[in-house]
Amino acid sequence: MSMNPEKVENLKLLHSTKPYGPDDPIQVVFSVTENGREMIVPGECPAQELYAVFHQKGWLGKITLQKTVTTGAKRGPKPKITNIRTGTSG
Repeated sequence: MSMNPEKVENLKLLHSTKPYGPDDPIQVVFSVTENGREMIVPGECPAQELYAVFHQKGWLGKITLQKTVTTGAKRGPKPKITNIRTGTSG
């Protein structure tokens, strides 16, 4: 399937996956309309290469996210859930 990016009339990213490890690819699905015909086009890309493209094009944000560490403090008591049909809690 060869599509000319200049002839694409409408393009939507329908879905992308989150890789579970550094070697897992990111899988994507696009909806592409060309010459009035809509096609569903799947693909995948290594996360490292996608990051490199974003970096080269200047598409990465400048925000640095801070990772918070929880201290393992105990939570309060588990709330009681009442069954609205029978009136019993469990």
